[in-house]
Amino acid sequence: MGELIKRRIGHLNDLSNDFFSTKQVKLAAQWFLWILDLFLIALAFLIWKERFRQEIIILLSIGYAGHILGDFVTKDGIPLFWPIKKRQGLKLFRTGSWVESIIGFLLLIANVYLIYLFWQKFDLSNLQYWKNYLSGHKHDFLFNY
Repeated sequence: MGELIKRRIGHLNDLSNDFFSTKQVKLAAQWFLWILDLFLIALAFLIWKERFRQEIIILLSIGYAGHILGDFVTKDGIPLFWPIKKRQGLKLFRTGSWVESIIGFLLLIANVYLIYLFWQKFDLSNLQYWKNYLSGHKHDFLFNY
């Protein structure tokens, strides 16, 4: 995000020449982005409050945990005890290595297979399923079949 801001409005030193220090500008930019993120999350919950499904929360949580776990096994690791900068991890392989490519390909195959199983179990080609799902009925489509 910082690179995008630099490209759009210039380097932080250009903004802070006479008025503010670079640290002050960086802090203001970080706070602005945090507030923007919180606003967008709140807006998403307001929009989805009637149609937000439990499976969306589950799928987002699995994706988030999987991403953190994926970073944890690389040589770079993750800052597990942030703000302490020491990175923890299993340090099995480097990001972008052939090992990561193979693991990514296997996960892609597993995802395609799971989507196929999900499609078969819930008969997602059935138009009535989508009418019920999109109508906002308080029905848990993932677990009550």
